[in-house]
Amino acid sequence: MGSCEAGTYNAEKQAAEGNYTISYYGLQVLTADQSEFRKFYKDYLKQRYGVRLRDGGCSIMAETKCYSKRMSELVNAKFGSNFAERSLNEAEALWTKN
Repeated sequence: MGSCEAGTYNAEKQAAEGNYTISYYGLQVLTADQSEFRKFYKDYLKQRYGVRLRDGGCSIMAETKCYSKRMSELVNAKFGSNFAERSLNEAEALWTKN
């Protein structure tokens, strides 16, 4: 079990190396269509922005919570505020076109 400081450090280190990973947590119960869109969105983030989206599981520890918080700040600093909402809207618009 890591500390909050370790999570913050890891987020800053990875971002400095150009590795951005956004995690989501909790039980994800998705329909087949939602699951397909999730895959599309993951691919979209990686291709368009170089940002990885990953399932963080159900357990949230201090290290992962602080990592996620700091990484979110770093992603918003690099790509602009409200990156998650904006990129989701972009992907949804592309998804509906196809």
